[in-house]
Amino acid sequence: MDLPLQTGNYRAIVASIQRIFGCKFTFEWSEVVPGKKGKRKHIKQALLFDDLSLWFHEKNDQILLEGGG
Repeated sequence: MDLPLQTGNYRAIVASIQRIFGCKFTFEWSEVVPGKKGKRKHIKQALLFDDLSLWFHEKNDQILLEGGG
């Protein structure tokens, strides 16, 4: 992405990607077990991403989208 590795912008992008990549959903539910006292609790967790691929163009002559700077 042609960003110097020691700049604040680069570190901010890396930190943002790490936060997004580490996101996970937690599903929790309980059920009553017939013949026994209490409930059985279930918890399932799933990552938002299993894999992440970033891409960018190295050419400076790419066409900008309408309204882009």
